[in-house]
Amino acid sequence: PNVKHQELFVKLQREARDAGRGLWRGV
Repeated sequence: PNVKHQELFVKLQREARDAGRGLWRGV
């Protein structure tokens, strides 16, 4: 229903993944 929110969430998730790749790798 909320495409805008979904796109924003995906964008933030992608940025967070690139920014904190080390953190995610440790999990």
